[in-house]
Amino acid sequence: MAYRHRRILSLTAIILLLACTACAPASDIPGEDAPIPVSADAAARLDAKLAGLPAGGFQLQIDQQEATSYAALRLGNQFPLASPQVRFLPGEIVLEGDLTAPIRARMRLAGTLQIVAGQIEISVQQASIGRVAIPRFLLASISDSLTEMANDSRGSIDIQKIEIRSGQIQISGRTR
Repeated sequence: MAYRHRRILSLTAIILLLACTACAPASDIPGEDAPIPVSADAAARLDAKLAGLPAGGFQLQIDQQEATSYAALRLGNQFPLASPQVRFLPGEIVLEGDLTAPIRARMRLAGTLQIVAGQIEISVQQASIGRVAIPRFLLASISDSLTEMANDSRGSIDIQKIEIRSGQIQISGRTR
């Protein structure tokens, strides 16, 4: 049971944050709203949701405060990103924060997640580090690498549907 929850946690972490280590988003990405507050309560809510997933089918809803708080408080030492912000826009995820290694700069990333033929597909559409936009040909390579990492980390979990709405993401699936 604990192993299944760790696999779901790993998948969620990959979906939300692994992209941050490889690239950074463009300055014209929408969603530059007020900072999303980081809270121990929001991170604990996400912990409880992951721990409470039933055997078999599940539906997981994560709001942007839960995702941002979890990223900052639970995954902060795993990624070279300070002050992470995770925003869910209709059909799109925007990640931003302060890159701490190998260089120090503000980074932003925008992309989509979808299920194609039973596999997670991550498409990084815009990325920048500071004011430097990452070229499109590199975005495709980054997208392919992130997609492979996400699918390799799924373990016994089949993600059947991912829906990104304003302020939240809903993930539906089942355990094998």
